[in-house]
Amino acid sequence: MKKFISVLVLCTGIILSGCTANNNSSSEDRVYTEGLFLRSTNDSAIIIIDSTGPCTMQTDEDDMFTEFTDGDVIKIEYDGTIAETYPGQIGHVYSAELIKDGERSDIDSSILEELTSMGWIE
Repeated sequence: MKKFISVLVLCTGIILSGCTANNNSSSEDRVYTEGLFLRSTNDSAIIIIDSTGPCTMQTDEDDMFTEFTDGDVIKIEYDGTIAETYPGQIGHVYSAELIKDGERSDIDSSILEELTSMGWIE
């Protein structure tokens, strides 16, 4: 039982160390990246970053991603955090801009298959 509690405390500490609340974000805390846009079946926005893979994007602006279509190359400004899940989860996106029009066929088929099997896309 003592071992279980120690492991539980350690896991909680690790999880909490990755979670920080920083509502006073400055421009130094912001990061830019490019990737391919993909809209999920639940209307979530996903960006597929070469070095990271697919990541869901969170924002306060409901219409930030409405102009993009699957496969578009976009550039986002975000808070620099990506949760290590699959797909990854970008903490907060401040802005997004279209770099180049694309098509769904521009997205790697293995990524599309993985996201389909997980229910993220059809």
